[in-house]
Amino acid sequence: MPELKNPALPKRVAAVPATTAGLVAHYAASDGVLGTDLKKGAGSGDRVGLWGNLAPGAAADHLMAVEPQNRDRGPTLVTVQPSELPELAKPTPMLRFERSNRLIGYGKSAFAAKLKGAAMTTILVVRPDRERGPVLRLDSDEASPFLAWDITPNGYSVRLAKGSLAPTIEAKLGSARGRLMVLTHVWDGESVEQRIHVTLPDGYHAMVAAGDAPFKAQTIQRYSLGAISSDPEANTFEGLLAEWLIYDRALNDEEREGVESQLVKKYLKPSVALTIDSATPQRNGVIPPARNTSIAAPKGLPKAPAEEFLAAFYLGAHGTLGHDLMQPARLGQRVMAWGNLAPGASADHLLAYQGGQDGHTPLLIRAS
Repeated sequence: MPELKNPALPKRVAAVPATTAGLVAHYAASDGVLGTDLKKGAGSGDRVGLWGNLAPGAAADHLMAVEPQNRDRGPTLVTVQPSELPELAKPTPMLRFERSNRLIGYGKSAFAAKLKGAAMTTILVVRPDRERGPVLRLDSDEASPFLAWDITPNGYSVRLAKGSLAPTIEAKLGSARGRLMVLTHVWDGESVEQRIHVTLPDGYHAMVAAGDAPFKAQTIQRYSLGAISSDPEANTFEGLLAEWLIYDRALNDEEREGVESQLVKKYLKPSVALTIDSATPQRNGVIPPARNTSIAAPKGLPKAPAEEFLAAFYLGAHGTLGHDLMQPARLGQRVMAWGNLAPGASADHLLAYQGGQDGHTPLLIRAS
């Protein structure tokens, strides 16, 4: 392998992230992508040999590239059209990972010095083509990964090593799982928690998983995208990846949402309905209880034909709650609770999602 260096960019296409404090690595398919000769820029349809790191102040050799023994196993640079992905805002360069494609991080001393601590934020713009496979790995000194991010039949899961334990959280995304979206994982060792957030078109945010996490500082020695296996039956990541950012700290909500919103505006078409099919937890990982008190009383609500002895009154879309069981459901979303509009109804007397049946609640639609 020749000496690997981040390529010079005559004109940067990817915007600088809204938050750069703590940004260790920033990869965008629009910039710094070289072919298999590791010298010339890759064109659409070319195999990728090197992916440059756009983070301000990144070391010259802190980048991603193919493994020396697998130089023909890099992903392919493609231009994806909105006709292929309805949620895509415009023709967009992305890396297409097929079976046994892999890129690994180089510049070990550079990023090990920065990725050292008890907190991290990872943000991906990704779309899977199959229901199982390892998307990315961040490894410490141990043989097994410290952070393992996988695609699952339900959505995405993240596993963090914590001594002999491996706290795992799964973001259940239902029918949205196979779409292009912005996914964020936050590890905060100070609060001993990890969270997965998803951002959909129109800047719509949801926290879809929360759980336990390590509290001790870690040093990341290497990281990788995709996987290579000699087993033809092994699950490897297949799909599209447009952008990846790694921070060496836990972004606060304002910072995180600023970066996510920036990526949503760049990649996703407004008003394309991507719905979450299950109730989502609060910051403590607990599903909030559905309550009639969460429902704002609509003005001009038609009264029931007879209110004497009325115990329950459900009317059209009035009082329907979305995935967080707190905000009103939007058109095209799954309804997780249907509020009881009967006068004097108790707070917990309503119809609601009971868990274990993701995707089995009704959709809110407009009949015509």
